[in-house]
Parts: sequence; C-alpha cells; structure tokens
Amino acid sequence: MKLLLTLLLFIVTYTLKAQWFIVNPSPTSTTLLSVRFVDSFTGWAVGDSGVIVKSTDGGVSWFSQASGTTNPLYSVYFTNSNVGWAVGAQTILKTTDGGLNWFSQLNNPTYVFFSVYFVDSNIGWAVGNAGLILKTTDGGANWTAQTGAGMSTANHSVFFIDSNNGWISGTAGTSYIMLKTTNGGTNWNSITGIPSVYALYSVYFIDNNTGWAVGLNGAIRKSTNGGSTWTSQTSGSFSALKSVYFVNSNLGWAVGDYFVTTGGLFKTTNGGANWFSQPMGIVSSLQSVYFTDPNTGWAVGTQGTILRTTNGGVTSVDDNFSYPNSFQLDQNYPNPFNPSTKISWQSPVSGYTTLKVYDVLGNEVATLVDEYKNAGSYEVEFNVGQTISLASGVYFYKLQAGSFVQTKKMILTK
Repeated sequence: MKLLLTLLLFIVTYTLKAQWFIVNPSPTSTTLLSVRFVDSFTGWAVGDSGVIVKSTDGGVSWFSQASGTTNPLYSVYFTNSNVGWAVGAQTILKTTDGGLNWFSQLNNPTYVFFSVYFVDSNIGWAVGNAGLILKTTDGGANWTAQTGAGMSTANHSVFFIDSNNGWISGTAGTSYIMLKTTNGGTNWNSITGIPSVYALYSVYFIDNNTGWAVGLNGAIRKSTNGGSTWTSQTSGSFSALKSVYFVNSNLGWAVGDYFVTTGGLFKTTNGGANWFSQPMGIVSSLQSVYFTDPNTGWAVGTQGTILRTTNGGVTSVDDNFSYPNSFQLDQNYPNPFNPSTKISWQSPVSGYTTLKVYDVLGNEVATLVDEYKNAGSYEVEFNVGQTISLASGVYFYKLQAGSFVQTKKMILTK
C-alpha cells in the first residue's frame, strides 16, 4: 500500500510539474535523429535503419512510412504538407504526397548526408561527410557540388535565412568549422575566432544577424552580427548538444545527450543569457528539437523517444520565474544566531555553485551547497544543532557561483 501511494504521489507530482509529454507507445524503438513539422498538426521524424514516422494530430500519435532504405536517415525537411526530403547514408529521398511514397533522387555509396534545408520547393542544400555540400535549384532533380573554405571532417548542419544567406556548422579534425555564404553558396567563407569548441552540431539563425550554434561539451555560441563574431553561453550540460531552435530573439531550446544532473533538454527565455534544464520524464538522449510557435514543439531521440509540449515545456516554477540581473550574497539572518540561520543568494547565470562555511583559521567546517544550479534566487538553512557541533565565535560563509566569489562573516552564540 505504501509503495502504491508513493507511485501515485510521483505520478501526480510529475504531471503537475513536467509539461513535456512522452509519446507512448512510440511507433519505433529505433533512434530518431530529426523532426520537422509544417504546422501544429502535421510532422515527420526520421532515424536509424531508414525509419520514417508521421503524425497528423500534433504528435499525439504516429505511424510508419516506408522509406525504401535501411540506411540511417539523419535529417528531414518539408516545405509544405506534401513536398519533403529525407537525407542520410548514401541517399537523398523525396516525397510529393506527404510521405505516402518516397523515391530516391541521389544514391552515392561514398556520401553521408547529415543535414538538408530548403528555402522553397525548388532551392535547397544537403551537407555531410568530408566537407560535402550539394545544392539544387529544381527541387532535387539535379544536385551540384559547392566548395567550402577550409577542410571539414563533417558538415553537420546547414541553415539558410533566405536564398542567399546561409551557414554551415561542423567538425574539422579536432576543432569546429563554421561557413557562411551571402550568395546562395557560390562562395562559402570560413568563420574563425569562435570561442573554443571541438565540434558544432547545429546552427540556427532567426534573422541575418542573430543566431546560435551548439556542440560538444554543452557548448552554446551566439552571434549578433551574422556570424562574424561569437560569444559563449552556458547551457549547464556537460555532454554534446545536438540541436538548437529559436522561435524569436528570446525564446529557444537546445537538446542533446542525457546527463544525470541536467538531463538533455534546455530552454532560454532571454536569448540564451540564461539556460535552464526542463524535466523530460525519461532517461534518453535527444537528437532534434522543433517548434511551430512558442508553445507547440517536439523533441526526438534514442530508443524511439518522442516528446511533445503544447505550452513551451514550462512548469509552474518556470511560469513565475524571473531571472536576477546580478550576483548577490545576502547577510545571514538572524545574525548572531543559535542554533540556526538562513543564507540567501542570487545568480544571473546557471553554473556549478558551492556554499561553504569556514572558521577563523580558514578550516572548512560545513558544505551547504555543492552542485549545479540554474540562474535564480536561493536560500539554505545552516543549523549547527542538527549538522555539526561548533563552538561560539566568528565564522565565514563563502559563495562561489561560476566566476563570482564572495565571503561574509557570521557570529554563532551559545
């Protein structure tokens, strides 16, 4: 009976808090690598073993489509409810009837395509291994090679804001590659000077100036000048981020490999200045995220995982949450204290946080916080009677949140 009550409590708590819902049953147990919707109802996801699945009810239910290949499909893109492409190992597939039938446009045993993007039903690009860049101007009937500046191990992601301006992100040996074109790919120029990152798996721009790229080790980089320069943002993830999507200059999501303390799903409401993890409800790595509006979105990943949200993935905490705009460590209260006191602080950025107590000789006597914390305001209680036995006297508490470090004095009286 006790176990049943515990399970019921967990289910109720999770339902009230988490607003990403797991599609169960999933139409496949195969890893899904890309998801794309043309409106809030109709979308597709593709993945390993040539899997293609489609939804016509906003992702509540899905059904399989026959791709005609068993090779992995890494990316899917639709320009309307009928016309779309799926690319992967050796192949470019196209449909003109919403995926009822897929046919091969290109098959080359040396090619591996990782990303496909179309600006309309005629003009599109596909990129992949060994610096591969192909362009079509006739809906994929013919594809021609384009050359990017610099050597690329893999072009992972291609994105265009219009028929002329586009970006490619990827891997170049043990470093990243970022390419930009302003003439539809006739010339691709290498962008350098991005803060240290070994690989960039996804790039997304909301206009000609503002964009983000994500990659290995939780890296998030942002540009506000069309990619000429980039700044680092802190995701909180220690694993690879595989996909990023923004609906406007403030609201965006990034997904990637699951990490035990942060999950694999992150959201920002202020252009990436702060990122916070969102509850997933499942231990799964995510490969792709897509939104049709600020509320309606989907994420897909390993073991056929499909998540959907109709409110942007917010929780009751997120709804009422406002980020502080500066670091602050408050004076403990009460002070002097016996036997307990409260210590409050705020941080405008997410990061690993420690709060420790020291005696006048500099000896550490207590650790109150030692974990990753999202940006926000916090309070902990230091209770000498319940935790440790200390003599009356002066003690110091030290907060370290990212690069911020501050120490304050408190007095214990007995």
